[in-house]
Amino acid sequence: MNSVKWTKRFSDTLEKAKGSFVVYWVSSSLHKDVKTEGYVGVSGNLYDRVGSHISKCKKKSKLYPQEMIASLNSEEFNLTILYQGSEDYCYTKELELR
Repeated sequence: MNSVKWTKRFSDTLEKAKGSFVVYWVSSSLHKDVKTEGYVGVSGNLYDRVGSHISKCKKKSKLYPQEMIASLNSEEFNLTILYQGSEDYCYTKELELR
């Protein structure tokens, strides 16, 4: 995926996340349940973290489920901030979801 394309598509989301920790959800348009579908993560730098996910999915890293690789490589993924706050708060919320 072209990095300019995803950063433009999610510019508002990335701006909102700047300078804080977030719990985020990478999903496809078919996903409806954040607790069982897609990928939930925590990051203090959402831009770098999503960029890392995309890079690793392009290489078909075995660290990622096929579903996530397919979503990120198709450019049809969604990026949603679920929670924003302190690092401890975000990790607590992530554990509640997964």
